[in-house]
Amino acid sequence: MATILLIMILCVSNIFIVKVKAQENNKEAIINFTNNYFAKRMDMLSKLQMDDSIKNYLLNDNDYYELDTVIKYRKLQIGDLRLKKVDQKVEINNIDIDNNKAKVEVLLDEKISFNDTPDIVSEEVNEHDLTLIYTNNEWKIQDDDFNSDFKELFAEQSSNTAKKVRSVNNNKLESVQEQILKETQEEVLNEKNELEKIKSENDSEEENVKQVQTRAAQFKFKKYDREAAATYARKYAKTPNKNYLFYGKPDYDDIDYADCTNFTSQCLYAGGIVADKVGEYQWYKLNSTWRGANEFYKYWNNNKGSGSTRGLKASKSNNICKNFRFL
Repeated sequence: MATILLIMILCVSNIFIVKVKAQENNKEAIINFTNNYFAKRMDMLSKLQMDDSIKNYLLNDNDYYELDTVIKYRKLQIGDLRLKKVDQKVEINNIDIDNNKAKVEVLLDEKISFNDTPDIVSEEVNEHDLTLIYTNNEWKIQDDDFNSDFKELFAEQSSNTAKKVRSVNNNKLESVQEQILKETQEEVLNEKNELEKIKSENDSEEENVKQVQTRAAQFKFKKYDREAAATYARKYAKTPNKNYLFYGKPDYDDIDYADCTNFTSQCLYAGGIVADKVGEYQWYKLNSTWRGANEFYKYWNNNKGSGSTRGLKASKSNNICKNFRFL
């Protein structure tokens, strides 16, 4: 009897050990798969070239079209948004395996610089919740859930939730992407025309450069603290500062009254840019220039310094308008 009991205990122990070993092997395979997926994704974003081999990782078309749209969107922009330097860290915080399905929580920390601005290093941290399915002896991504403007646009233009987008056919996704890129192309064309207009105006004003320099000599310059601005941005990116009005949804549905420029102004102010309430072009807390993208753009391009401190114009060398995406 004791012998039989011992044999049963050994059998149960062996079964448990086999299961634990299988679980460990699955986790190791998932870790390798996840690292390879994000490395492949970053490689395509670095080159701005879509590679169909990414489909080896994906089960649904929505994730494929999201990445394809990001790449095409960046290629439409005025600057060269290929990546010059990349430092990517994939931190896997949790893996939960249930038979042939797994949930993976990932914190993706990326430090990058663009070809257009190689000396400016920007950091972006995103949480990715991956749903994996084990099929045909390999893991595949059923869903890569993370904050993405384009996924939201797919959802909005497909009239319902993102879940509905994942179920629509390729033709629908292509038409949504086509509409997004068409609108983007029109916006970029308008920006180019505006830049040409500004360049022409600046060229015609070259004869006044000496006068402007003489006037500028009387102004005090305040050093811009980029780290302070970045710290503020990280602190209030997801939870708006209650000391400021909030212009984002659901208060306003019109994109012209979104909160992005208001938030950008807050970051610049936190970095040491002083308010400007003197002269024709002004920038101060919650005025139209502070919270409106077009008005901010006009201020930045036209303000020559109108107070005892030149304020935002003193930061022109940092190319603030062009680099909103880096804050």
